[in-house]
Amino acid sequence: MAMPPIDFNQAILDTASNSGDLPLESSSPWEHYRRSANDAWNLVLYMDRNVARVNHYSKPFDRHMSRLHGMALANLVGAFERFLKELAVVCVNELSGFSLDGRLDEFSLKGSVAAAHFKAETVGNALCEADTWLSCPRVNDKFRGLLADPFEAGGKFYVFPMKKGHGSEEELMRSRQISAIFQLRHTLVHNLGVITESDAIKLRQFLKSSVDGKKLLTPSSKNVRQIKRLLDETASDINKRMSLKLASLMTTLHQDNYLSFDPSLKAQDLVAAFKCLVTVCGQTATP
Repeated sequence: MAMPPIDFNQAILDTASNSGDLPLESSSPWEHYRRSANDAWNLVLYMDRNVARVNHYSKPFDRHMSRLHGMALANLVGAFERFLKELAVVCVNELSGFSLDGRLDEFSLKGSVAAAHFKAETVGNALCEADTWLSCPRVNDKFRGLLADPFEAGGKFYVFPMKKGHGSEEELMRSRQISAIFQLRHTLVHNLGVITESDAIKLRQFLKSSVDGKKLLTPSSKNVRQIKRLLDETASDINKRMSLKLASLMTTLHQDNYLSFDPSLKAQDLVAAFKCLVTVCGQTATP
């Protein structure tokens, strides 16, 4: 019997239109990340707890749950990538009034992309949303220039310290671990979990350990939980360090007469975005 006809164009349009409002947490990169990361993990917990209560065949259950764990893991990394992107939006918006020193030069848009983002709410949305944020060195380059002191060449703020002198040994290891997680995300999203030889080589370099290629990732609930903890701790650390750096930079720009604003209001704006204590020109605001 023939399948009934489907208007696929309408089906895609219906899918794109099947949406809801952003959560209240979306106004803060840190809170938005936590909401999304917890949603992904709660899905794993829900399935683990409820499916285990009913009769099931262990092999199909393990296979399906492994696939679910992989999707949850990819969502966790996606939430972390969006966190970095939204932090960049905040920083660009705050610093767009002082950009003649070239601090925005790492952000570029082709004409066609710029036209598509012409109606973006802010310059930060236009510059940051079309790009990907899944490379530690590229993320470093963007934030180093963006958060550099006035007319400072290069900048000294490293989101992910990659070399000695840029951070502690613990921070260097953390950066390699995040690079490995980005690679795992690539494997899950682009290769449907197949670890290619190229993937394995990169993972070996990042983790300084043996990783076999031509294998299929089968993440466990424990894997998802532990990687979520690493991403949570990393996001919390980045959020705190970036709030301090941006507040310090805004203080410098105000005191050196590069930017004019009310320090107390600016501190409140930064608190709303970062959800942690911020001091601008001696004016402190708390969440």
